[in-house]
Amino acid sequence: MWTGGVAGWSYFYSNTTMDWRSARQWCRNHYTDMVAIQNQQEIEHLNSWLPRQPTYYWIGIRKVDDVWTWVGTNKSLTDQATNWATGEPNNKGQVNGINEDCVEMYIKRESQAGKWNDEKCVKSKTALCYAAACKNDSCDHGECVETINSHKCQCNEGFYGDKCEHVVHCEELSRPGHGTFECQHPLGDWSFVSFCVFSCEEGYDMPQSRSDTLLCGASGHWNDSVPICAAVQCSPPVAPESGQINCQPPLSVTASPSSYPQGSACTFTCNEGYEHQGPLTTECTQSGQWSSPPPTCTVVHCEELSRPGHGTLECQHPLGDWSFVSFCVFSCEEGYDMPQSRSDTLLCGTSGHWNDSVPICAAVQCSPPVAPESGQINCQPPLSVTASPSSYPQGSACTFTCNEGYEHQGPLTTECTQSGQWSSPLPTCTAMGCPVLNAPVDGALNCTDSDQTHASQCSFACNQGFTLRGHRVVTCGLHGNWTAETPVCQAVQCPVLPETDNMAVRCEGDTGGRFSYGSSCTFTCSRGYSLRGAHTTTCTATAAWSDAVPICEPVQCSPPVAPESGQINCQPPLSVTASPSSYPQGSACTFTCNEGYEHQGPLTTECTQSGQWSSPLPTCTAMGCPVLNAPVDGALNCTDSDQTHASQCSFACNQGFTLRGHRVITCGLHGNWTAETPVCQAVPPSSHTEVVLAAGGAVSLSALSLAVWLMKRLRKLTARKFSLTSNSDAEDPSQYYKNSIDGLI
Repeated sequence: MWTGGVAGWSYFYSNTTMDWRSARQWCRNHYTDMVAIQNQQEIEHLNSWLPRQPTYYWIGIRKVDDVWTWVGTNKSLTDQATNWATGEPNNKGQVNGINEDCVEMYIKRESQAGKWNDEKCVKSKTALCYAAACKNDSCDHGECVETINSHKCQCNEGFYGDKCEHVVHCEELSRPGHGTFECQHPLGDWSFVSFCVFSCEEGYDMPQSRSDTLLCGASGHWNDSVPICAAVQCSPPVAPESGQINCQPPLSVTASPSSYPQGSACTFTCNEGYEHQGPLTTECTQSGQWSSPPPTCTVVHCEELSRPGHGTLECQHPLGDWSFVSFCVFSCEEGYDMPQSRSDTLLCGTSGHWNDSVPICAAVQCSPPVAPESGQINCQPPLSVTASPSSYPQGSACTFTCNEGYEHQGPLTTECTQSGQWSSPLPTCTAMGCPVLNAPVDGALNCTDSDQTHASQCSFACNQGFTLRGHRVVTCGLHGNWTAETPVCQAVQCPVLPETDNMAVRCEGDTGGRFSYGSSCTFTCSRGYSLRGAHTTTCTATAAWSDAVPICEPVQCSPPVAPESGQINCQPPLSVTASPSSYPQGSACTFTCNEGYEHQGPLTTECTQSGQWSSPLPTCTAMGCPVLNAPVDGALNCTDSDQTHASQCSFACNQGFTLRGHRVITCGLHGNWTAETPVCQAVPPSSHTEVVLAAGGAVSLSALSLAVWLMKRLRKLTARKFSLTSNSDAEDPSQYYKNSIDGLI
């Protein structure tokens, strides 16, 4: 045998194996009992220090009445405390009715160590026991609970401490105002289960919702607060049946929302139709009771009624015989009736009196019948000689007649019966009707009277495209006949369209060549002819065509336009054509351009069958000369940038150069310039020196001769000035030549 554990709950196991029953007996003989597993830490502890046994260890759990039960405490195993190995318990080893009703624990098993397995109780395994740490005196007021290698006290309610040796206390109580209390302390002053009983002085009371006893609970608190002794209150009085109550102060403003303070007063009233029995006031006294009980309200009564002569009555008594709201309905025998001004019902009122006197049944009278509209009435005896100036006695008879042109509906005679009603309903006089007219086909009907009765007038109209044949208005006569036959609407028809040469006509909406309203015809001309006039015409409601028949004329072309800078020649000339403003088919035109211009496009065209010329008109464009460029060391200025016919171009040279060739040339009629392009040559230095020498030395000229020569030279130079941007030789240039001769001036 080997033991484990210190100073508390200790574990023991046997040196030999034995069946489960023997193992438990061995544990109880030597120790406390078989091990009862309490938590996962205990399992880990046992698996760590117990030696491995091939057959493992029995523990203190067994199936009792098919429930796994801890044998030491006789408590069922809960789902939360189970520690079964995978797939267990399975009762897999059950043989010959022997079940696996005992439990072994795997210790140091290769897999699922510390887990449980159900096993047959007859098998031999090592017994696993424990020795309890708890003793009879371990806990004063509680239960000793075993723990691993120790124990603890689970204190009863109201106790605390390591051994549950201390009792819980509540705070000391004081007596309430206008009251007293008596207390008992079974476990010590003001301790757990101490209780106090409260009572109030005379004239004061505790609320009925509060207990008069307080108990010190296990938490150290009283189960309720100390009750209050309040002045006595009266409960709300009950209003009498069929009555009301009014109290002062009202219940809504009293200290307690459900009771009245001493001195409160209430007044009772009875509903309308009721009278009271007993005092109508009461007061809340010191005893909490009202000074007098509520009164009773009893219904008032009216005197009993009797039936009238020649009549009967039936009565209803909701609140008792002949009492308030009782009512009686009166009726008269046949041949008698009550005046219409009197009600046939009497009601018992709040004062105990009926709302009217008993009605009287008088002989029946019929009210005067009304003559029918458009008719007369004749009654016997006449109303003027009857007993009542506004009614007829029973047996009176009336005859009805209708005015001329009207016929009666219903009987023509009636008699006043015993019920005060006429024997038959009054007839009606209705205007005599003519046969019902209908609108003509393709027309409309409008009558002054939808019933088409006597004197009704009906007017007729035809739809657009139709004409009326017959009377436009007819009248219904006295004898139910119309003054004329119903007219008819005939379709409008347009005249036949004439046939013409070189034109075809196609019509739509026409049947059999009638050319009725709405029919339309379209005109087309033969090839080589064109239409003059409307292409389509329509038959209108006035039996006339909307447009005249057009004419097919031979195709004509409009006169072509001569090109700008050119001429046109057509055959035949426009002056001899049939139309003074167009050319007939087959006419031909030839185009020419002015001198200096050349054509673009064909030079001939012909008027075709479509009324169009066979080719587009040509254009005449000015002939151009070869493009000129400015001479080297010079400038070019032309009147026309395109350098076409009649353009002029002028040339000029830069300073220090002279022009060799024509200064101005013109583009001729045939695209040639009137001269070659000039060139600019540099001025030789010798010419300057010669002039200077001649001026300064006066070798062969006199001073006068020199002056004349210089003036001519200056004029010549001035005449040669021109602008580089000018279009004319007459304009001065933007620069001028300056030499030694200019300095002499």
